[in-house]
Amino acid sequence: MRIGLISDTQIPEACEHLPQRVFEVFAGIGLVMHAGDVYVNRVLGTAGAI
Repeated sequence: MRIGLISDTQIPEACEHLPQRVFEVFAGIGLVMHAGDVYVNRVLGTAGAI
């Protein structure tokens, strides 16, 4: 299983949404983990949909 790790998303201060490149790099990942600095919970939902 491939695991993707992301952190410091800082949305909406840094940008409104996760960049498209995140979805491209994480395509086929079996598990996405967020390592911190979650400013809004919708980021976790978006990451979970990858």
